[in-house]
Amino acid sequence: MQRKIFSSTDFLNPVTDFPSPVSSSHGAMLLDSIPLAFAPKDIDVSVEGHELFVSHEDGSGVSVINIAERQIVSTIERSGGGDIAVSPEGETLYVAGEHECVVIDIQRCAIKQVIDAEGIDRVAASPDGRFICMTFRDAPGGLIRVLETAEYKAESDFDLGRMSNATLVMALSPDSRYIYAAEISDDPDSAVAVIDTVDYSQVDIPGFRNPCSMAVSREGRYLYVGGFDEMFIADTTTHRIHYALEFGSRGYPVNVIGVTPDEKYVYAIHTCNFDLYRIDTQERTAERIDVFESVGGAVLNREGTRLYTTHPDRQWVSIYAL
Repeated sequence: MQRKIFSSTDFLNPVTDFPSPVSSSHGAMLLDSIPLAFAPKDIDVSVEGHELFVSHEDGSGVSVINIAERQIVSTIERSGGGDIAVSPEGETLYVAGEHECVVIDIQRCAIKQVIDAEGIDRVAASPDGRFICMTFRDAPGGLIRVLETAEYKAESDFDLGRMSNATLVMALSPDSRYIYAAEISDDPDSAVAVIDTVDYSQVDIPGFRNPCSMAVSREGRYLYVGGFDEMFIADTTTHRIHYALEFGSRGYPVNVIGVTPDEKYVYAIHTCNFDLYRIDTQERTAERIDVFESVGGAVLNREGTRLYTTHPDRQWVSIYAL
């Protein structure tokens, strides 16, 4: 049976109100594709929205693309090639390497520091700029490390307290108070952990199935979690799932990209056919607005009006108007 919308206990609305993906005549508009001489992996956009930062899939470095000029203006060699994150003030870029986190001065396009981080997988910068979080491959319990950005010294190491080998996905609340995380698990029924960065206490939000991506609303009230063929919407204050939207039934991850500033829309990619969806959070509907041949990384600009995607097999970056 198709699952369309549910809460953690009872259905919120009659079955006739269940939302389902519908086709849209107002799709994303491709503005341009920027050819590259390398296979791109992850991508992020500068705070001002003028530059893109693209990691190289082979781990050789990070390239800086001027959006207006549609060309690479700088490449920082030997700076890692994994997950990347821009600091909230826009001055620093964090890049996950093979066994290190590389700290880059954006203005100088130069490596500022290399942090030892054996088996690092993901890195995220807190919205207040005070700390970064790192997750790791093959880390029992789902290890998460918090480092203060003043000197990049470890403030705390903690895990999710479960039988897991790694934390799969992570997000931070807008006030930097909470870390949301889910671990790699063989059990499809999973919880998302809510970790308080003040005392590192943990509360679990149950009821998710295969959580593999997440984003937090701009005000921090809602958590959007991508699972296999579905996206969950949870309340971060009550720690309950409000509802879920389903995008298919073939067992492919949904990659939640981001939320618009007015919190009206969430954008996500269903990786079965790389369909791009616009989720209306008020109407609880999902519109398929475009389809890609493939996607590596994807990011929204701060205004929620542009989508930037990497395409490793094609060796280019695409720019879309939303």
